[in-house]
Order: sequence, then C-alpha cells, then structure tokens
Amino acid sequence: MKISYTSNRFLLFIIFTACLCLYFAIQEKNPDENEDILIIPSKFEIPTSKYTTTWGLILDKLPNEDDAIELFQVWKKENGRVYKDLETMSKKFATFVSNLKYITETNAKGDSPNSVLLGLTSYADLSFPEFKETCTTVNTDAMDIVNGDDVEDVTCSNPPLTLDWRSRRAVTTVKAQGDCGSCWAFAAVAAIEGIVAIKTGKLTSLSEQELVDCVPDGSCNGGYVDSGFDWVIGNKGIA
Repeated sequence: MKISYTSNRFLLFIIFTACLCLYFAIQEKNPDENEDILIIPSKFEIPTSKYTTTWGLILDKLPNEDDAIELFQVWKKENGRVYKDLETMSKKFATFVSNLKYITETNAKGDSPNSVLLGLTSYADLSFPEFKETCTTVNTDAMDIVNGDDVEDVTCSNPPLTLDWRSRRAVTTVKAQGDCGSCWAFAAVAAIEGIVAIKTGKLTSLSEQELVDCVPDGSCNGGYVDSGFDWVIGNKGIA
C-alpha cells in the first residue's frame, strides 16, 4: 500500500515520534529527582568504595582529602543527614574534618590498650558551640543541690586497675537523647539499670521517656536526677 505523506495518520506518526525524541532528550538532561544522587560540589563526587560503614573504625591517622570526603558521604548516609544547600554542606564538611582531626590526634596519643578510643558519632558535623546549644540542658543549676554532706567517704582496698562494666553486663547499649535536654533522665535511668543488673544479674533497658513525661519538675528543658529517683520510688517502679 502506498503511504501518502499528506495523510493524517502519517502526520500523527511524525508528531508522536518527535515528541518521543524530545521526551527522552529532556530525561537525559534532567535525571529523575527520586534517584539516589549525591548532590554535592564537583570535588566531592567520589564513588564510595573504601568505607562501607563508620562503625568500628580505628581512626588514628587523618585521612587524605579524598578519603575524608568518602568517609563523610558514608557518615551522612548512616545518620540521615540532608543539608538545605551546598554552602551548608561545605561548612558541615569542614566541621566534620575538624572533629575527625581531633579524633585521630587523640587516638594516636593512646599509649595503652585501656586508653580512650574515640570514633565518629551522630554529632560529628556539629562544632562544640552547636553541640552545647543543641544537647546540653538549659537548667544550669541542676547540680547545685549536691554538696559535701551528701557524699559518703568510702574506702576501697585493692581496687582493680581497670573495670569495664560492659563486660559485667551492668550497662545497656549507648542511647541518644536527641534534641531533648533530658540528660538528667538518662543519668537516673542508667544508674537504676546498673544497680538492678549488679544486684539481680538481669540487665533491663528502662524508659527515660517515662521520667521526662511524669516527673513534675523535669522536661526536655532540664531536670534533676534526684527527682527522677524520687518519682521511681513513689511510683514503685519504672517501665
């Protein structure tokens, strides 16, 4: 059958083909926004391969720039960090490197197996002033209730050189208070968890949130450890 170039079907075919080509051309220039693309300055565009996680790394030597960038990418993914723009990301990367330098220098000074070992936490992109503003309690007089009369002088004969309560199963895994100034609740709960584990041999993770919600003079703006203890005693327990 002979096709007429002026037929309606042929014109529709030409228009459809042109639209299809235009669509794929636009898609190639503008990839799907939902794709997992790391939007950072070009110098940061390094495929991750050396680091698969930040957990358990022995950081005693400052990585070179490329490795630091890669480590930052992995850390961001693990901690769900998304920055509003490239300028913010660049500033956070600089803070990350500064903290990484402190970590590696401190670890390099360790002269025994019992020396403190630092690592990357969820706060690794915060400067000290930012951390202090975000995570420390507003209630700065929380420790004023403690005085010399409250402390009992106890002697201990032949104490061990080291004691790791983790190996005795007397402490739970690390917890995070987030943006809530509830360190008082975490301190109270950790003490209760520890003494119960030591006395009974059973380690149970307890609820800091219950203290934040129920202690009258405690909140995310600060509180008192003693108030936490008093509430648990009055409530005859904690969840």
